[in-house]
Amino acid sequence: MAIRAVVLWPTLALLLAGQTPKPADYGARIKAAGIEIGAKYLPHGLPSDAPVYAPKNFLVVDVGVFPQAKNGLTISKSQFTLSVDGKMLAAQTPGAGSSRASLNSTSNDSDSAVQLGGPPIPVPSSNKARELESSMPRRPISLDTEESATSARSRKVALPEGSTNKPVSGYLFFRFDGDPNSIRSLELTYTGAGGAKTKIRIL
Repeated sequence: MAIRAVVLWPTLALLLAGQTPKPADYGARIKAAGIEIGAKYLPHGLPSDAPVYAPKNFLVVDVGVFPQAKNGLTISKSQFTLSVDGKMLAAQTPGAGSSRASLNSTSNDSDSAVQLGGPPIPVPSSNKARELESSMPRRPISLDTEESATSARSRKVALPEGSTNKPVSGYLFFRFDGDPNSIRSLELTYTGAGGAKTKIRIL
């Protein structure tokens, strides 16, 4: 009988994180109706220990969203565009196999629940032993430890999408096939309710 371990989705882990993002974490910040946004361009791409992966032809922007209204707001990566020297780029998902776990394993189940076969069960020597074995309940075993769960929650992933009334942060990815070293200006644009646009100069 296969035993499954509970796996937290990255966005859920982020929302449960003990480290709440703050506007002061970002050098570029701006306030709009019901929201404050902070942004930081990562010229060298994702940190080496990031749990997500993006190819080298993606620009990475670390974004913090801070709702100012009590009823919160809805966040979507489609609300963000990046102007690179005047050329507009839409936020994208790097693609399939974008987790580091999938890159470092050849298993098809690397991103799914963990399955364990367990030790072999000896063959009962009598009908009485067989009946006793079949009556013994088998309970799922959780592989999560407090240390591993805490580590996963504190590591930033892609900017979560959905409704929230609490501060959240994460990465936005923009495909760019040019030379990153030649970039002269970067401006992040957020499109809010009613189509109102808020621009943040980050480079």
